[in-house]
Amino acid sequence: MTKMNPVVHFEMPYENRERLVKFYTEAFGWQMQMLGKDMGDYVTASTTETDEKRMVKRPGAVNGGFFPKKTDWPARYPSVVIDVDDIIEAMKKVAEAGGRVLEPMEIPGIGQYISFIDTEGNGVSMIQSSNYTMTEAVKKFFAEYEKAFIALEVERQVPMFAEHFMSAGPKGNIARSRDEFEKMAHQAAEFYKSVGQTEAKILYMWETPISNEYSMVLVHWGVKFKKTGDKLIEFDVTYFIQNPVSDPKIIMFIAHQDEEKAMKELGLR
Repeated sequence: MTKMNPVVHFEMPYENRERLVKFYTEAFGWQMQMLGKDMGDYVTASTTETDEKRMVKRPGAVNGGFFPKKTDWPARYPSVVIDVDDIIEAMKKVAEAGGRVLEPMEIPGIGQYISFIDTEGNGVSMIQSSNYTMTEAVKKFFAEYEKAFIALEVERQVPMFAEHFMSAGPKGNIARSRDEFEKMAHQAAEFYKSVGQTEAKILYMWETPISNEYSMVLVHWGVKFKKTGDKLIEFDVTYFIQNPVSDPKIIMFIAHQDEEKAMKELGLR
């Protein structure tokens, strides 16, 4: 008997994601998460509980997501995502059966993804999961880092950095000692308190192992301030971790956005 590939995800377009999130949260109680530009402004939708491997607990249920509606994207209508074992082989089968395969892409931490047009003009997608898992010590490390950042407790953050490390952003880079960082971190904490930080959390993260001694971790943060109300301010930071298994330490981090510019645009500086 030929193996059947299951539907594992649904996708729909949106025009206004704040409005979208409000609707599905209020109407159906779904847990919606707005991702950043690095993930194409995608919005994930959790419609049912999942286990530690992100598999749904309720048979027959699926989670999904929403993407920005763009006129130059083909067949941008509600669609489904089909799980396949071999994305290359699946692409060949789709083409041989009369479908039209579009450009494939890699979704970091998730797997190989590709859209196609079936024989009836419907837009459908396929995914080959990567069975991605983060190093347990790194997960615990960032759970503690998140708690320290939320509480703006510099004393808990400083020991998580190497004695000397690099920091970088859109305006350049600099080498720092841990002592120098402690002074800077105190100033940053006072600033965040002064502008009324009310919430901070890690929205998602994924780890890319470099070697047994080093890992790269992209963290997508979300922060709220009194002045901005319920609006979640999102930004990305990539951290380079030494000894990810035994004793993780941050040896470098790269801020993807210009924080000072963003704060000015929000009227917080």
